[in-house]
Amino acid sequence: MRRVLAVGFGDVVATKDGLTIYSECEFGRNNPEWEEYWNTQKVENIAKADPDHDWRINFMAPLYGAEYQRQGDGHWVLVRRDQGFA
Repeated sequence: MRRVLAVGFGDVVATKDGLTIYSECEFGRNNPEWEEYWNTQKVENIAKADPDHDWRINFMAPLYGAEYQRQGDGHWVLVRRDQGFA
């Protein structure tokens, strides 16, 4: 739950039913009001308040890609892994 949602070059996106609730690029390093990156626990806390949805976290980096889906309280399952976009 402490994993920081950042890859540096690329993006990490957290979604609820396919709609972005967090993006490293949009809400993080490219935002002048940015204070700190989110971590998995922050997404989990939001998801706990509204659990009947498809919650996912996607890591998109040059040599790493992964998608995690929330499947219960504090339980995030790796549902896709790839070699990234490079």
